[in-house]
Amino acid sequence: MDAIVARTTVRNTVECGLAEELFDKSWGRQKMNPTKEEAAAIRSLKRIAKKWPDTLWLFSANGTLCVMKKNDLGERAMLSTDGVDPDYLVDSVDIPNDGGDW
Repeated sequence: MDAIVARTTVRNTVECGLAEELFDKSWGRQKMNPTKEEAAAIRSLKRIAKKWPDTLWLFSANGTLCVMKKNDLGERAMLSTDGVDPDYLVDSVDIPNDGGDW
C-alpha cells in the first residue's frame, strides 16, 4: 500500500467515525472490521489472556489448539528431538488455528 492510499485510509476511517485502532500502524494497512459477535469473542479471548496461568501455554499442533502444562522448571516441555512433549497435553480447545507463518 503506498503512502497516499495509507493516508486516505486513515482519513476515511476517522471521518467515518470508526475507531482509530482499526488502522494497524505496524502493518501499514487497515484491519479487518469484525462483526459484533467476532468483536465479543476477541474481547473474551483478551480477558482470558490477562488471567492465563504461567503454568500453561498454548500450542498449535496441525490445527489442534492444545493447552500444554509447563515442566517442573517452568519451561515448555520439549522432546530430545526438539518436538513438543505430548505427555504435557492437558486438553484441547476447538478453535480453528494454524501454527504457520506469514
